[in-house]
Amino acid sequence: ITSSSRISEVIGPLKLLGTIFGTTFHQVELNQSLTDSRDEYKLLAENVTDMVSKHNLDGVYNYVSPSCKPLIGYEQHELLGTSAFDHVHPDDKASALKSLEKVLSGETVQYHFRKRQKNGEYRWMEITAKLIEENNTREIIASTRNIHQRKITKDTNTQLLQQSQHLNEELKTSQKELQFTLVR
Repeated sequence: ITSSSRISEVIGPLKLLGTIFGTTFHQVELNQSLTDSRDEYKLLAENVTDMVSKHNLDGVYNYVSPSCKPLIGYEQHELLGTSAFDHVHPDDKASALKSLEKVLSGETVQYHFRKRQKNGEYRWMEITAKLIEENNTREIIASTRNIHQRKITKDTNTQLLQQSQHLNEELKTSQKELQFTLVR
């Protein structure tokens, strides 16, 4: 047996061994990347203050982030399989359903509505929703945040402004009447 045939006998298995090590190393890198990605997702999902949710096309929760508990008082498992519209204030339901129609037509929609908390109170929420397609499945992804204090403050400021304008008009009318009376 010549030395070149011995080298050939050794090179073949070495190439195979190199391929196996390369594939294994690549697999380890992919697994680490996947683990890092999952850890990053978990960190975001567990610490974001907005409630992130996925819904079927009827608005039924398929996924809800852990932030649902501090935001509306429900645990994740209590919302899964229920309709998001079950918790919408009756006066806001029609506009919420119109927003769903817009989302289903492909628009990204942002709207405000009152959502019932687990304790029965209603709070103003802002939802941004859009239609996504993933793995040939169409779903709605939404982000919900509490805007209750901002909405109450804005409404109060609007009322105060209107009252102030009304009082200002009354004052002007009273001043004109007083001038008319004094001139006579």
